[in-house]
Amino acid sequence: MHILIIYFSNTGNTKRVVELVGEKLHPLGDILIKNALTASPVNVEWADLIIIGSPIHGYILFGQKFCSQVLKFITKILPDDLHQKKVLLFATFLFSPGKAFKKVEKVITSKNGLVTGKYGKKRSEKVQLSDLIYQGVTEISLTPQ
Repeated sequence: MHILIIYFSNTGNTKRVVELVGEKLHPLGDILIKNALTASPVNVEWADLIIIGSPIHGYILFGQKFCSQVLKFITKILPDDLHQKKVLLFATFLFSPGKAFKKVEKVITSKNGLVTGKYGKKRSEKVQLSDLIYQGVTEISLTPQ
């Protein structure tokens, strides 16, 4: 199994989750970790499963969203047709993810991707979030649809 983890981290919280997830997933297959600023369509093509992680920006009154670097990757780098490729989303946040997952899922499904999991935890709960992501990946069947 080829697993691509795309992320951006401002303060290191999301990066730490990615490191923990990478360690846990290593026995399941080949893991490629890329910063959202350096990821390419070739990386996406290689992957059987894409995991996308972001901090949540914005406040309850102003609307929460994935960070602009990850949103740029999702809108501009992800191919227009993901051919039913499975995508798992995760986020770290201070207060709440709000509707951030729903907004990103809408873009991914419009690109013919399958969002198979959405996981979010407060920034202080990095280990718990990495456990949820690992559990989500192990439950995903990567057999062709």
